[in-house]
This record gives sequence, structure tokens and C-alpha cells, in this order.
Amino acid sequence: MEPLTGAVVLAWLAIVVLALAVSGLLRRVKELSEQGVGAAAVGPASEEFTLPAVDPSTFGAAKIHIVLVVDPLCSTCHEVLPHLAQLSERADPVEESFHAVSHESRHGWDDTGFPVIIDDDLTRQLDVPWRPGVALVDQSGNVVKSRPVGSVAAFYAALEEFRHDPAALSAREGEKR
Repeated sequence: MEPLTGAVVLAWLAIVVLALAVSGLLRRVKELSEQGVGAAAVGPASEEFTLPAVDPSTFGAAKIHIVLVVDPLCSTCHEVLPHLAQLSERADPVEESFHAVSHESRHGWDDTGFPVIIDDDLTRQLDVPWRPGVALVDQSGNVVKSRPVGSVAAFYAALEEFRHDPAALSAREGEKR
């Protein structure tokens, strides 16, 4: 057998082995999806899952808190903060409050017109993986849900979703009864 022929045969064998491996992986993914197993449901730790939470007194006494998690180097964060400031001025402080939190203090927050809470521990407790990201925090300090904010429009879409969230609605209705 010529060396070139041997190399071609080995290459084809490698392709067949890779195809079989991919086929096996796809079959396993299909089995898992049919069982309804998702990333959040894998392993025994998921049975003990608790929502991220912060000290309830951190954000005041409003029924719900909208918390924007920002980073000083994030240009979208600087675009969204003025909108957060406008919403905060118009908000009923009994119903909802608006806050911005960052893990670090760099120059640049002063020009946004909205105070940013600089607290690395609080940023970690909120457990919002995006910058910017917005979180809905209930009156007990539980982070009910969070969403990425890639634009001002996405920020308003997340707010609309939060305002129709069952946890937010029950928090607002709880005091009216």
C-alpha cells in the first residue's frame, strides 16, 4: 500500500469515528430533551435551589424593586441609566423603586444623573450575570427574575415583563386587600 493511500484510508476512518461520536451525542441530547431535562434540573442540588436574595432593607420599603446592574466600562449601561432616573422620578415610592448597582467605582457615574450604589457584595448577591442586567426584587429581598439589557428598548421590555410578573402582581395586591 502506498503511503498516500494509507493516509487517505486513515483519514476516512477518522471521519467515520467522528461521525459515530457525533451521532451518539445527538442521540443522547434527544433523549435528554424528551425527558425534559434542562440545565437547571440536572443533579440533586436543583432540589435545594433557592432564589438569590439580598437584605430586604437594602432598597427600602417599596413593594417591588427594579435593580439595574451596571459596569463603568459598559456603554449600554450609560445609555440606560438616564431612563432609570426618569422612571425613578415618576414612580410611586410605595409601589416600586429603581436602583443601580455596580461592583466597582470608576469615574463616569457622575454624568449619568442617577446615583449608583457601589457594592461588590450586593452585586454578587443579586446574581445577575449580564452588564447591564435588570433584576426584579420583591419586598422580602428575593430576586424574582432577571434579564439582560442590550439596549434601551430591551430595558423597557424587561420592565413591562416584570410589571406583569405574578410575584410583582401579588406583592402589589397583598397590601390592597
